[in-house]
Amino acid sequence: CHISDDMEEPSVQCTVDLEVVLEAGALEAVAYIESIAVSRPWRGAGLASRLLNFMEDKARAWGLRLIALHVHRDNWSALRFYEKKGFEVTSDWLGWGDKFFLLLKPLEN
Repeated sequence: CHISDDMEEPSVQCTVDLEVVLEAGALEAVAYIESIAVSRPWRGAGLASRLLNFMEDKARAWGLRLIALHVHRDNWSALRFYEKKGFEVTSDWLGWGDKFFLLLKPLEN
């Protein structure tokens, strides 16, 4: 799923039906953030936090218990940001290689 900004309000667009993901008995569905980007002049205005909160709320509404994303190992500002937001670095079971960290965050209901 990804956030689409084609409308006035952001919306979540999914390429796989949520029902299909939830019916996969051996797997736990995980919300995955493909990308968050804020233009330099707007950094520090709280937009990334608002986007992240929106995505976490949407994942919770779908009944998901984990949210994940990849961050480049050299992107210290992003790593600090996500750490403050409750994400932890974990082993990369999605296979992005050694240039990225996989971060996970359990979602509280």
